Amino acid sequence: MDLLAARDPVLAGTNKEIAPAVWTRLLDDDAIYTDENGKRFSKNEMVATIKPLPTGVTGNLGPVDLRVRRHGDSAVVTYDIDEHEDYHGARLHALYRVTDSWVRRKQGWRLVAGQVLAVPHDPPAVTLPATQLDDYVGSYALGGTERYVITRDGDGIAGSRNGGAAKKIACELRDVFFTPGSPRSRKIFQRDANGRVTGFVDRREGEDVVWVRRG
Repeated sequence: MDLLAARDPVLAGTNKEIAPAVWTRLLDDDAIYTDENGKRFSKNEMVATIKPLPTGVTGNLGPVDLRVRRHGDSAVVTYDIDEHEDYHGARLHALYRVTDSWVRRKQGWRLVAGQVLAVPHDPPAVTLPATQLDDYVGSYALGGTERYVITRDGDGIAGSRNGGAAKKIACELRDVFFTPGSPRSRKIFQRDANGRVTGFVDRREGEDVVWVRRG
């Protein structure tokens, strides 16, 4: 869990020597915690992940936009973790959205469940030559009713589904595109043996929807 695992519940902390003790004290014995990779942890498993960062890696993080909703002896806490990391000289930035559930026990408030989501952001975009952009212009079909039309849009391209408003499609690298603001999915174009674009797949969470070129 890297830098994120070392945080103090609710209030971020980066002191790796005291972080395991904080989690041991405040995490309920029957807690379930889900990290940003979708892996679930028991209390002991969670505490075991909290280790110092490896040599060459440093960073800091802090809570942003903390919100609390109390319901008697329970409370739901949500906040963002703004993380900045130096990874062997590479500067990295990530944002995580956390939802924690707390219950008041005899010994005080305890964290009974938590879930971390990595907030996605658009990848860097590149500009392709006009001759390469023209490869993608055309009409694509999914089943018997769905149509997706790609047109030129200035120095880029845009796509329109079933006659709706056209949206810009940004290029991540040749044959791989994304819609700005929707970084969870990619349009990956396919070519035949002669290099002609024959369609594309909409890929999201490793699942593909295949569109075939019709014009």
